[in-house]
Amino acid sequence: MLRFTSTEGGYQLLIVFRLPHDPNQTLRSHSEGAQRFLAEKGYGNFVVSEATIGTKPALLMNFDKPQAEGVLSCRHYFVAEGTLAYALGFGTTHGLGVFELYERIAKTFEILPQSAT
Repeated sequence: MLRFTSTEGGYQLLIVFRLPHDPNQTLRSHSEGAQRFLAEKGYGNFVVSEATIGTKPALLMNFDKPQAEGVLSCRHYFVAEGTLAYALGFGTTHGLGVFELYERIAKTFEILPQSAT
C-alpha cells in the first residue's frame, strides 16, 4: 500500500493498493470486498460503474463518509494485470469538483511489466 495525504485547506488522499488477482475473477469481486470493508468503517452511498484506465477495463467506485470537517468524497478505480489487481483511490473534503483532476490522474496510471530479476 502506498498513501499520500494532505490536510492543506481540507483533506485529500491518494492511495494505491496492490492485491493478488485470479484472472478468472472479475474486478467486481475486488470492489465488492472493498465495499464490505469500507461499509464497516462508516462509508456509504456506493456507486459502481465501468471505466477504462489507459487501455485496460476498470471499475470505478464512488462513495462517501460524513465527518466533522464535512463529507469525505471518495473515488476508487480497480484494474488488473495478470495475477495482480490494483486499487487507485482518491478522497477529498474539497467537494466533487476535484474529481475531474482525479480522473485525469487515474487515466495516466500505468501498470509496467514485471522485470525478471
